[in-house]
Amino acid sequence: MIIPASGGIGAFNLAMKFGFMALFISMGKSAELGGEMGLTYSFISLPLQIVIMLVMGLISIPMLAKARNSRVSHNNFES
Repeated sequence: MIIPASGGIGAFNLAMKFGFMALFISMGKSAELGGEMGLTYSFISLPLQIVIMLVMGLISIPMLAKARNSRVSHNNFES
């Protein structure tokens, strides 16, 4: 998805704002309220996604190293 983003706002945040605005308009509610809800959602969910990715990455590094070391020590390079 390509979305023009200027003024320091991220593409994810802007996409959420536009998406929530469209959703609120389709429900017959205020587009401004939808935009505010979209930005609020994006500013909460994006940092949480980043934290989860970092934690899972840090957990996976020792697991991958252990699996690699066990294959190297047993000379088992085939799957």
